Amino acid sequence: MVKIRLVAMLALALGGATGCTSCEGPPRTVPGALVGTCTEGHAGCACKSDLTCDDGATCDHGFCMPTGCERGTEGCGCGTNGECQTTGLGLTCANGVCRAVDAPAPGTLGGECGDTQACGVADGEQLACTGGICQKPSCPTGQVGCPCGPYGRCGLVETNTLWCFDGLCSRGRCEAPATVGCLCSTDGDCASGHRCADSICRNGGASSVSVGNPDARACDVLLVETQAGRAPNVRFAPGVRGEQVYRSKKLALSFIAASDQPLPDPAVTIEAQSGSVAAYAVALSECADRAGQQVASPGVLLR
Repeated sequence: MVKIRLVAMLALALGGATGCTSCEGPPRTVPGALVGTCTEGHAGCACKSDLTCDDGATCDHGFCMPTGCERGTEGCGCGTNGECQTTGLGLTCANGVCRAVDAPAPGTLGGECGDTQACGVADGEQLACTGGICQKPSCPTGQVGCPCGPYGRCGLVETNTLWCFDGLCSRGRCEAPATVGCLCSTDGDCASGHRCADSICRNGGASSVSVGNPDARACDVLLVETQAGRAPNVRFAPGVRGEQVYRSKKLALSFIAASDQPLPDPAVTIEAQSGSVAAYAVALSECADRAGQQVASPGVLLR
């Protein structure tokens, strides 16, 4: 089981501190078509609502990309996987265009870290060294609405590729708006009864983890699959920081309240990926109170 050192985390988050609201998890704002930081239809911006772009650009993966040059090269559209040529160039996919961008300084958000390089603070949140990169525990690199990875890399949401837009992983315009993997409507709705979460329409069922004991401030929970599926999407509630590891049909969760308050109900939401029907059972659970002492009956419940 992957464990967070509960006593150390509690001392950092609760010991004489007032907590930090910037450490909270989702909901997150997905940039792109929902945010007016860029003129829709321009190269390097989201496509227009009719999936067209201004002259000199074409709509692809929801973003307007320059035409007439080789994709993946500097100044041209990113590759179909949202990446650029990096060998000897270090190009970054930003707003659908490959650009030469300086790498973040070591120890800063998105910068390198390791045994000899600790991570600093970004937006009031202590960064964690994960996979050799400084990341926000409340918003893991590459997830929807979270910082882009090295060279503008982002992950998937409901099998759709996310692209780096204004430094955050986003989903642009879709051919069928408000469908699975696409942006929700401006009213927060989705087609065919799908769920809207983090401004993205999602498929599949969802489970949640609740902690019944109000004295609990941090928990480690190990879930095992009772019905096989794929790696789920894990979201921590506002006011909760956490990490997760999925391996060998087991999901390890470690999470902590960002301030000296009981954990919200639910504390964690586990969403099945599109086409996946995984089910889980609690194998192990352990929680600690504000003093770092183990809670005898934490009341961890999986719904």
